[in-house]
Amino acid sequence: MKNLCWMLLAFLAGSISALAGSVQVIEQGTLVKDGFHNAFPSIVEFDGAWYMSHRRATGHRRRDGMIPVYQSKDKGRSWQEVAVFRKESFDLRDPRLAVVNKQLTVYAGFTFIEPDGSSRHGVFAFRSRDGKKFKEFKVTGLTDSSFFWGCIPYKDGYVATAYRRINNDKEMQASLYRSKDGANWKPFVDFPAQNGNEVSMAVDKD
Repeated sequence: MKNLCWMLLAFLAGSISALAGSVQVIEQGTLVKDGFHNAFPSIVEFDGAWYMSHRRATGHRRRDGMIPVYQSKDKGRSWQEVAVFRKESFDLRDPRLAVVNKQLTVYAGFTFIEPDGSSRHGVFAFRSRDGKKFKEFKVTGLTDSSFFWGCIPYKDGYVATAYRRINNDKEMQASLYRSKDGANWKPFVDFPAQNGNEVSMAVDKD
C-alpha cells in the first residue's frame, strides 16, 4: 500500500509539473499602486467585459476601507474605475464579485466599531444591470457577524461561503449557504470550527 501511495503521488506530481510547464506568462502589469492597502481582489466576466474589485484602505488594520470596481473591455490590458462603495463609520473589505440573476453583484464584508469599543460584522451588497449604475440591496439569512467569501451558481440557484468568529473569537466557523436570488440565504452546511478564516469553493460538472 505504501508503494502504491508513493506511485500515485509521483504520478500526480508529474502530471501537475507537465501542466505547469505548458502555461506561460506572456503579459503582466500593475492595475493599482497608490501606496495604500490594496488587497482581497475578486474578478468576474459580465456582459462581455471583465470586472475586478478589491479593498482600498490606508492600512490592513485601519477602519477606513472602501471598495472600488474596475471594468476592462480588452481582456485586462486596460481598466477603468466604474464605481466606488464607501460607508461612513464602516470598514468595507473582502469584496466578492458574482453574476447573479443576470446582474453584476458585489458582496462586501464590513466591520463597524460600536461606541463601547466592540465590533460587529456583516455584509453590504450592490448589483447592476449595466456594470456601471449599482443599487444596494439587503442580504438576509447569514448568521450574525458573518463575512461573505464567495458566490457561484449551483444547480437551480446559488451557493455561497461565509465564516464567522466563535468561542470568544478563538475559532472560526465556516459555512455554506444556498439561495434562489442571491439576496435571501439559507444555511446549507457548517464545517468543523478551526483556526482559519477565508473559505473558497468549486464545483465539478455534476
